Amino acid sequence: RTDLQAQMEAARQAQADARAENPRLHKEMKDLRERMDKLEAVEGAVCPLCGQPLGEADRQRMLSELDVQGRLLGDQFRTNLATIREGEQFIASLESRLAEMASLEQERLVQTRSLTQLKAKLEQIEAQQTEWQANYAPRLSTITDNLQSGNYALEARRSLAEVGGMR
Repeated sequence: RTDLQAQMEAARQAQADARAENPRLHKEMKDLRERMDKLEAVEGAVCPLCGQPLGEADRQRMLSELDVQGRLLGDQFRTNLATIREGEQFIASLESRLAEMASLEQERLVQTRSLTQLKAKLEQIEAQQTEWQANYAPRLSTITDNLQSGNYALEARRSLAEVGGMR
């Protein structure tokens, strides 16, 4: 559980970092585009950005460098967007797992209470059984023996036999 919470915190931090970085990247890409547009528009021998003399080869080299920088910024921007999207899915998955774990923990607690109650009931039954074995089982055995041997209610049985013999 702690591991999942740590993973979720790390994913949230990565999302926050990506969200914080993307506006800066977007501004840098926009600034690069403006610089590239100015360089493409220049036809003279002076750089519109720094005022230095600029040949066609230098202008093309600068445009190429700015294009590479722009692509790198764009790649990072898109990577950040993917991090944000994947983070949302990952966090949702972790939240679901944590909720499931909490539910299972609740169920475990319910089952533990039930088990404790059942153990107490079993101990009570075992105590009653022990008491019965000690106090009542011998009496039952005596009664059973008397019934099987016909050694019971002797007076009443004699009276019945006399009454039965009169007929």
